Amino acid sequence: MDYEQHGFGEVVLLRASSPKKIHELALVLKATSIEHAVRQEGPSTWAIVVLESDFARALDEVQRYEQENRGWPPRETAAPAKSDWITSVGALVAVLVVFHVAAIRGAFGFDWYAAGAADGTAMRAGEWWRAITALTLHASLEHLLGNLVFGSFFAWVVTQTLGAGLGWAAIVLAGSLGFAAEALVRGDFTSIGASTGVFAALGVQVAHQWRMRRVHRMVAWKRWAPVFAGFVLLGYLGISDPKQAPEWMAHEVARIDVLGHAAGFVMGLVVGWFLGSGPRGVQASPRVQALLGGLALATIGGAWAVALLAAH
Repeated sequence: MDYEQHGFGEVVLLRASSPKKIHELALVLKATSIEHAVRQEGPSTWAIVVLESDFARALDEVQRYEQENRGWPPRETAAPAKSDWITSVGALVAVLVVFHVAAIRGAFGFDWYAAGAADGTAMRAGEWWRAITALTLHASLEHLLGNLVFGSFFAWVVTQTLGAGLGWAAIVLAGSLGFAAEALVRGDFTSIGASTGVFAALGVQVAHQWRMRRVHRMVAWKRWAPVFAGFVLLGYLGISDPKQAPEWMAHEVARIDVLGHAAGFVMGLVVGWFLGSGPRGVQASPRVQALLGGLALATIGGAWAVALLAAH
């Protein structure tokens, strides 16, 4: 883009090959009440013409506009990783495997399933800890492995977005709220499994990303993409028809707690929406991340301590 001055009366302020840029700068001159005209001088050359007496002021206005808007709009850059693989996935694998082994072996002489399952009647009677302990129990090795596969992926995504501590605190909170909501809505039921937490993690990510993309004024399809993907995954993974499932997994599909999955997802949306508030969402320092991660583990351990004491 070239600036120049010549002749008397009318002068060419600038030339450019982009008509879009020429019209953009013409709007700047119009906003400052500087008389001007846009002309096409050739197949790929456009110019803005102003009065010679207005040349200096017009040049100053467009140069200041260019300087103030340099680098705008900002490029979308990938967010830096906030968690490593060990804290993202290792914690999930360790917790679920440890409690599964303890439950199937009846460690310490307890019936872990009776003490920790999400029992709607018992939860309504005040046994709140079941909303947390049920997340760590699985009916079989296949049940456990399925939740480890999908849970590892969603846990990794959430902790990369929020950080390990805040991410795990959000998943545990939303997952337990999912079982609590199911108890309020459904009443008489019994359920176990980390899948409610897995879908809670999906909900957290969907709502958080939608909120953040709206804050940064991204185009509509980019804002709604995570929402659409989330509901597709919920429908595909969380609400399945045993008649459509392969024979080898039809039995497991028939036992899917559809309401629990949906409740976990909805509670995840609520938590994710809150964490996405503000220009940058909720942020946590490394020290706070460590504190929240420890709190998430302590919450699970504390809930199990209460459950085993109550069952004694």
